[in-house]
Amino acid sequence: MSSLSPISEIVMRNLAQLTKAPLLFINPPADNLSFELKQADIAAHFFTTDLITAKRLETNGADVSFGDTPANDCHPWSQAILCWPKAKAHAELLLTQTLPLLADGAELWLVGENRGGINSAAKVLKSLGYRCHKSDSARRCSLFFSNITSAAKSSSYQFQYFSVPFQQQSFECASLPGVFNHGKLDAGTLLLLQTLEQSPPYQGRAVDIGCGAGVITTALHYHSPKLELTSCDVNAMALAATKQTAIHNGYQTTVVASDLLTNTEDQFDLVISNPPFHQGLATDYDISANLFKQAYARLNASGELRIVANGFLPYAEQIGRIFGNCRVLSENRQFKVYSATKS
Repeated sequence: MSSLSPISEIVMRNLAQLTKAPLLFINPPADNLSFELKQADIAAHFFTTDLITAKRLETNGADVSFGDTPANDCHPWSQAILCWPKAKAHAELLLTQTLPLLADGAELWLVGENRGGINSAAKVLKSLGYRCHKSDSARRCSLFFSNITSAAKSSSYQFQYFSVPFQQQSFECASLPGVFNHGKLDAGTLLLLQTLEQSPPYQGRAVDIGCGAGVITTALHYHSPKLELTSCDVNAMALAATKQTAIHNGYQTTVVASDLLTNTEDQFDLVISNPPFHQGLATDYDISANLFKQAYARLNASGELRIVANGFLPYAEQIGRIFGNCRVLSENRQFKVYSATKS
């Protein structure tokens, strides 16, 4: 099972406790667990809010759905596994989305990393009126079990709004659990917005990569009203939040589920981003390298790449090698804003 994450390994070593009934798996890891379950003759349906995970599972031949809400048009599930995310609010949201899909007497398994908050699962379930107990622990992961004695009522998520200062005024953005920096403006994006305030208006097409709650897209709308906007992210919760943010602020943006620019088609005059730089806990330089290469290929002549990033990351060198130029527009103790122009 070397191709499995520790979370998947603890699931597989408890396989005997699963029945042959169809299994609902919420927030699965992006590994080969779907293949292992299929080999064990367990018919599983996987739901994920992460586009990259969905594509990995599809490649493995899994039955998978991607979105911000699990489909409720299937029969009630008699068994389900929920992989506990690190953010408590996100875990609570996934749990409240999962419970209404379960039949009376269903078996619910909660699995996750110890340092990722899984040990708070019992307390969260208790607050919802359910009991659970720890069933197994290994590889710094834990598995909890709960018998769902009565089905929960269906529930829908609620957007949380927060204020963003911009151009001596402010606008509001909608956010959901699981979205980057949920419910507040992060310091890196704030620094990026401050550089926009000092720039002349843009025209043409702009794309916000890793749009999150739509903060940068919305700032572009107010800064450059003539821009044709596109917002992309791999996180379905972020896409839902950005759509709501656009509605709330009365503008239009094309919202695309996309790993960087993979699923977008246009050429752009501005590529702007506060990009992720890690997968899990490890810094991943492939993300930035692919971003800069794709940005250069998809920018029109004289188009600009503008990003904000942690100052310790070697982005100036990476961007310079690809674009032949790179400027630092602003910096503080933690972040730098870079700009490069396609010649």
